[in-house]
Amino acid sequence: MDKERSSERIIENGKQMTLQLIESFDYFPASNTNDAILSRLGMGKWFFYVNIAALGGMSIVTGTSTPFNSGKALRRATTVAQFDRLIQMAYPVPRVTEGYIGCHLFAESNYNANFGVSFMDSTSFEPHISVTMDVLGRMNVWLGRPLTGTLLGTTSVGVFNKEAWFHLEVYTLIDDTVGEVEVRINTETVLDLVNVDTRNGQLSSFDLVGVIGTNDAGSNPIQYEYWRLDDFYYLDTAGTVNNTWKGNVRAKMQMAIADGATNDWAIGGSAPAATNWESVINTDTDDTKFVLGDPTELDLYDIDPNLNSPLVHALQVRGAHMMNDATQRAITHQVRVDGVNYPFDEEHYLFQSWAYHRSIMELNPDTGVGWTGTEVNGVEIGQEVTL
Repeated sequence: MDKERSSERIIENGKQMTLQLIESFDYFPASNTNDAILSRLGMGKWFFYVNIAALGGMSIVTGTSTPFNSGKALRRATTVAQFDRLIQMAYPVPRVTEGYIGCHLFAESNYNANFGVSFMDSTSFEPHISVTMDVLGRMNVWLGRPLTGTLLGTTSVGVFNKEAWFHLEVYTLIDDTVGEVEVRINTETVLDLVNVDTRNGQLSSFDLVGVIGTNDAGSNPIQYEYWRLDDFYYLDTAGTVNNTWKGNVRAKMQMAIADGATNDWAIGGSAPAATNWESVINTDTDDTKFVLGDPTELDLYDIDPNLNSPLVHALQVRGAHMMNDATQRAITHQVRVDGVNYPFDEEHYLFQSWAYHRSIMELNPDTGVGWTGTEVNGVEIGQEVTL
């Protein structure tokens, strides 16, 4: 049976968007912890330096535990008493010399660790630049890993508060003589380093972005790694849109709520749903319910029109797909705007197990300019089998 399966049809959009990655963590069920979280994130092209079980686990939190009291966030809440234990979660991006990371961070009351974001090189899987929060409310910039690397600069005390979400943005230019790092908290520059060595390795470029934390390798091995992470994004300086600071922004999830204009795919699964749109609402990403499609077949879904922002930096469609026989398959995500179907530029080649794929559209293809919230609320999303 030469069909492609699809499950968990999701669109994320809102004030915080990027050319390469938008991560709201909203598509993970709150009950998943430890290795389940690792496997779900791994399907989205995230990968990890160590096994999640060895880290003491992560979890998904909801409601008031998130920056805007909605959706979900990633949380780590554990006490670590080992020396130099590295947490490193990375996402591949095109190799460049400069770019931006943004996210929301939260340090709980007993936090005293060294967690933050990093720009990494896959040739060594080592960070060029790490930017971490400390127990005194400072942001520290490291060449290499936190604590074991070289401290390039630190902010004043109290640029962020514990028990309060804040928005972090970091710009980095990798170079051994004219490197730059600028750190912004809630849109305000709190540290600006210029003409510094930001290269940690042979290459003056990076192709991984993500989050990082290192346990104290010195006199204080007890670390309280109680932090939360949400609304992670990355963008580079290419193109004419989304190539600079975004400000305090967020990712907004909009799930499928009804069948769209075209529903060519068949309903499948061990516990099949009644409709196509219900078949793709499967955050467990298993074989209980899904839809199956053949080449040229298209499935579209209406989305929950919950976006309340007048300005949208980009629209992202994210779904989990697999092929269920030895025939290689590929899909493109689709968006239907004002009665016209538009495929995303990227074609995704599928695996024989569930894997997430994401597609980003920065401009409304119907108007040629940036999206409005009203336009996004009115789209249909879906996928077509192209191979």
